[in-house]
Amino acid sequence: MCLTITVHLFSTGVITMMASRKGQRAAGTDGNDFMHREKVANHYSLSVLNKGRVKWTILFHWMLFILMAARFSTSICHFLNVSIPTFLLQLQLPSPQLWELAWLPSIMGSLFTQLSLKKNNSLLLWQGLIGTLVLGLLPVLLGCVNVYPVVKSYLFEQHTPVQPGLAFNIEIATCVWLMIAIQVHLYHVYFTIQLLSAWTVGSNKKLK
Repeated sequence: MCLTITVHLFSTGVITMMASRKGQRAAGTDGNDFMHREKVANHYSLSVLNKGRVKWTILFHWMLFILMAARFSTSICHFLNVSIPTFLLQLQLPSPQLWELAWLPSIMGSLFTQLSLKKNNSLLLWQGLIGTLVLGLLPVLLGCVNVYPVVKSYLFEQHTPVQPGLAFNIEIATCVWLMIAIQVHLYHVYFTIQLLSAWTVGSNKKLK
């Protein structure tokens, strides 16, 4: 008896499901609602994913900014007419180079990007992207060109450093900083473009 009832319920459910697929549809639908919902869900998931990735690149940008600010500590003390601590004198930090000064304002690009993430503001995100390209990536590439002779001399020619003390070690540290900065900026640009693409798709769907 129980087996008969179970078979009856199962067959009724299958027939009902088949009828709902091939029978009348609700008014205002064409059977493609599922695909539409899938596209919308995919858009939002990509937006959330790339937002998280962009936030990570912003965090690393701030870390690079703090290191560069520490690099300028001796020059800042000179500018403020403050006595330089002994450990900074022992480091014998060289004077800031032009590309380093040009890179510092690049943090504004990350600030614009951070502000854009709160309200999905495409205009601010574009401004942050342009700021990263012009003030971030471009000075870093110029820095790579600038330190190339030092790296070449160290790796291939084994020449003695031009500057005494720890200055040459600072140059090597600058090379490491540059390699990290290039990756951070490139990832930031890539993830920002992906995020802009997701937002553009979302805005087009809203207009439709």
